[in-house]
Amino acid sequence: MKDMAFSYPDATFDDLDQRAVEKLIFEQSEGQFILKAHVFIERLLDTAIQRGVRRPECLNAADRLSFDLKVDLARALGVLPERMVSAIQALNGLRNRVVHTDDFRPSLAELRRLRLDWHPMQAKAFDAARAKSLEEAERIACLFLTWRCIHLVASPQVRGKTKTNPKDKG
Repeated sequence: MKDMAFSYPDATFDDLDQRAVEKLIFEQSEGQFILKAHVFIERLLDTAIQRGVRRPECLNAADRLSFDLKVDLARALGVLPERMVSAIQALNGLRNRVVHTDDFRPSLAELRRLRLDWHPMQAKAFDAARAKSLEEAERIACLFLTWRCIHLVASPQVRGKTKTNPKDKG
């Protein structure tokens, strides 16, 4: 049984050593899908921002911008539709809780805040995942949000056709 009230200040060296081994080696990482989706979506925001400015080379320090500032900048540039903002901010809130709260598990209500224009089939997939476990629901919600955010920088290609690179033209 997990000790939910682990006290870092009161722990001995051996307690901390055991906790580190449990957390870093044996336990599956809590919030791993939230963290991975957050990193992926942050890279998409970086790309959208770079494409939305006249001189992207001036943003070489973009990795030092906070996530919230990147969201604000993307909104200001018009490269992040308003309808996407609340789901992305909800993901950022979950990411912060994963990073700063020991043993954090998102609630079903928190995962539902990641929904963004789900098709009926996606809602059905989420419900099926939720029936299996909260972790599966987390995985699906993060995947669907990430897929939607991909549209910030890439359009779906028509099957059988590829985009042409303007540099390839004579």
